[in-house]
Amino acid sequence: MTTGLPPEEGKSVAGMAWLTDLSVTESQPAYDDRFAAVVAADPDHLIWRVAVRVRAVTPGTYVLPGASFADMYRPAVFARQAEAKVTILSAQ
Repeated sequence: MTTGLPPEEGKSVAGMAWLTDLSVTESQPAYDDRFAAVVAADPDHLIWRVAVRVRAVTPGTYVLPGASFADMYRPAVFARQAEAKVTILSAQ
């Protein structure tokens, strides 16, 4: 994750009723600089939906890296998402 946007702890998504149908993850390793989730890849579960909530602690413009997917047993199966930018303004 980008400096100034640390991940929020917890699994609830309070205040985000529009964010539904999140996939059950087998693991979510804790890192300070990125979000990771492990999901089961099998023919019955071909679509996954995970989310991470961050909080702004420092005003500025940040580049949010795109998500990536990799199958550790089949290296030819992977996907990448485009990056995005977000600008956090001062409260004043």
